[in-house]
Amino acid sequence: MTPQGHAATTPDTWTTHTQAERSSIGGLGFVVGAGIVCLLVRGDAGLLLNQLPITYAEATASCVRVWGDGELRPQRVRGPEFDVEVLAPGRYAPVTGVPHSDAPNILADLNRVPFLNAGR
Repeated sequence: MTPQGHAATTPDTWTTHTQAERSSIGGLGFVVGAGIVCLLVRGDAGLLLNQLPITYAEATASCVRVWGDGELRPQRVRGPEFDVEVLAPGRYAPVTGVPHSDAPNILADLNRVPFLNAGR
């Protein structure tokens, strides 16, 4: 909930990117869904990124957020080197706008990543 009562789970309180940038509340975010996927990667993100199509990613203090196109089921994939959480549709994720390493400003199709689609 924001100071003005806007909730990440209440679409009637959402706004456009342009309006959010002008806001004095501070910080931008995105509600996952409508074909947009967000992965939270903890651990060796570089190892995971090498297994994904080239797509936008941004580093935070606690993880790397990887963004892409797709319709993936919410899940957690744990490996010896990294841990990946696929956020559920309707889940809010902050956006820093600062690319991780040399991440491009494009979204790749993450539906084609085999280990994210196991059991689908």
